[in-house]
Amino acid sequence: MVETRTGSSGSKATRRGAPARVSASSRTRKSAKTSKPAARTASNKKVEKKAAKVLRKGKKPLATMTQSALEDYFKKLNGTAPGDLYDLVLSEVERPLFRTVMAYTEGNQSRAAEILGINRGTLRKKLKAYAISVD
Repeated sequence: MVETRTGSSGSKATRRGAPARVSASSRTRKSAKTSKPAARTASNKKVEKKAAKVLRKGKKPLATMTQSALEDYFKKLNGTAPGDLYDLVLSEVERPLFRTVMAYTEGNQSRAAEILGINRGTLRKKLKAYAISVD
């Protein structure tokens, strides 16, 4: 009883249980794909530990602070309809975010873009839009 299977490289294995051939480049791609999530997971664990530590100290997380600020904003409107709220909130959050990350990376735009998870060109565009100098 002979069974044929096709491996990822297109070659056929002719015996049941015989491993399908996998090319070296395929193995490299697989190992590269599996190594990135592990690094992200370790980073996420650090972030989660830090967030838990902040919460234990009684500091408000960003979402709670944002919600409080928006509630205060709506109270101060006194019934006036807000306009362009989305753009207002984004600009109010992005400006200090970019300033802080640029200070943390000591002006290194490549590192800052990597930390933010955006393209360096996008970072440069935002820095210019918010008139944030890179020194």
